[in-house]
Amino acid sequence: MYSYFFGTIKNIKFNKIIFEVNKIGYEIFTKPNEKFTLSEENKLYIYDYLKDDRVLLCGFKTYKEYEIFIKLIEVNGIGPKKALQILGNVKVEELIFLIKTKNISELRKIKGIGVFAESIVLKLADNIDKNDEYLSKYSNVYLALKSLGYSQNEITDSMNNLKDGLSDDEALKEAIRGMKK
Repeated sequence: MYSYFFGTIKNIKFNKIIFEVNKIGYEIFTKPNEKFTLSEENKLYIYDYLKDDRVLLCGFKTYKEYEIFIKLIEVNGIGPKKALQILGNVKVEELIFLIKTKNISELRKIKGIGVFAESIVLKLADNIDKNDEYLSKYSNVYLALKSLGYSQNEITDSMNNLKDGLSDDEALKEAIRGMKK
């Protein structure tokens, strides 16, 4: 089992790259449309998946993406390719927030999740990423911003920049100010 590779991007496709490590080229599946640059050196966290007749390698730019990927494939019916598709359609922080807040209706809207929304919440809601403090602290702020019509990406980006120790009202004002910059 591999933990990570450090190497150079040699070829880029829609959902996979050729990653050269010590003069060996590995075909690594990535999130669809992940941004890479040819000849760029990168560190990728690797998940190796043994399928009947071959080994699939999946690569992630951050350890957080790797962790949520591992959690997603624990859900019955979600394999590595489906998990990559899901991660390609939503930011990790947003996905974690929606799972922690058990927001099945919003999860269903994410391309790739659909019918798996309830299974994901049942399997992961109580044991996913307990280190993300803003998920529980600012859930009311998230819901308020959502009801005001802000997009998931705007909300997630803004909430990632919130200071600790704010009341819900202060956090809401800060989040809205952060979006207007």
